[in-house]
Amino acid sequence: MNNIADERVLNEVNRDRVVTLLQEMVRIKSYTDEELELAEFMADWLRKQGLEVNLQECTPTKYHKKSANVIAILKGTGGGQNLILNGHLDTDPACGDWTYDPWDPVIFDGNKLNGLGTTNMKTGDAAMVEAVLAIKDAGIRLKGDILLTLVCRELQGGWGTHRVLEEYTADFGIVTERTFFKIGFNPSMAIIHPQIQIYGKTAHVHEPQKAICATTKMGEVITALSRLDFPYTREAAPPEHGNYPVMAIGAARSGVGENFYDGRPATIGDRAVIKMDVRLDRNQTEEMVYKDIQDVLDRMSSEDPQLKTKLEPMPTYINRPFYELPMDSYIIHVINRAHQRIIGEEVGRLPSTGGTDAAVLTEAGIPTAVYGYGGGSLKYPDMFVDVPDLYTNIDELPNLAKVLALSCLETCNTPKKQA
Repeated sequence: MNNIADERVLNEVNRDRVVTLLQEMVRIKSYTDEELELAEFMADWLRKQGLEVNLQECTPTKYHKKSANVIAILKGTGGGQNLILNGHLDTDPACGDWTYDPWDPVIFDGNKLNGLGTTNMKTGDAAMVEAVLAIKDAGIRLKGDILLTLVCRELQGGWGTHRVLEEYTADFGIVTERTFFKIGFNPSMAIIHPQIQIYGKTAHVHEPQKAICATTKMGEVITALSRLDFPYTREAAPPEHGNYPVMAIGAARSGVGENFYDGRPATIGDRAVIKMDVRLDRNQTEEMVYKDIQDVLDRMSSEDPQLKTKLEPMPTYINRPFYELPMDSYIIHVINRAHQRIIGEEVGRLPSTGGTDAAVLTEAGIPTAVYGYGGGSLKYPDMFVDVPDLYTNIDELPNLAKVLALSCLETCNTPKKQA
């Protein structure tokens, strides 16, 4: 490393700027499929900082609203490795009763910043932006490019990052998800999202004998699925990291017609859908899981000829592959050196049942590590999504930005042939 250049960059990390940006991001609601306002804000904000910015449209299917990725580039002089810094703009839903409004980034207890998305993952987004701005403000010209990618629809399997990869690539990547300054999500499981359509027959409440109630059938299927232990999958590909596959029956709807109209309960509904999230270990496949689920449905329909179902992927989701990056990978060594300098110790490793776009980038040939800070919930200290009172510690934002900045300096100033 060039210690003079490093110190110039570290001195440019601006705590007030990164905290203010995070507050602005928290104020803009950005549920999955509702990220466009935040994407437009970030594109405009980054342009004002003097970066080259592309607001890349990302509307992958007819089921999605218009949205966009933000790609900001700090161009290098040439000859160095290119690095993607990747984070997502979409957030989990606001769950439970919050002490403060989920979109009010109030600072309390001196250093805790409230808000939905602080833990997943606007803290990481703001820190990687600050890292790039510190390099730019220090007047450092890197050899390689930094591609700052703020993507939509990560929580639907990574649509945004897939869209980025249609136009951009790099040599290495860092995803700044919540990892408590460790190499995180390593390994992380593959994720698929099956759904089951159920078809019945409508009738009025006065003539229930003429109906095939899709709601009742849905309940029976859910009960059967709750007992499913995936025998075929476990035998074909025994799990390595835990009791996988793991399935959540996350949502179910029923009503009349394909839009599940439920405004008139006197009409017995003819349609239902069950939506699932399934986590898979290495070598376990979508086909194996579908066979286990279909075996349940086939057995039920043999006992109940009125049960008509269709097992299919959820059209709004894309599968995420299994991910594991060896700890001796180049990009992890780079992060470790930066981490030691700022945090003062060797970087650790943190496995996870969750998933990130590091899996998407790595599968595309861009070895990508996951490294970020953390935060948590005041009410549920061991949880960071799908709970209220989420916050981040703003004292750690500059440290994360500094580790990322040093990682950019080393990666992008290294000639491609030396990695």
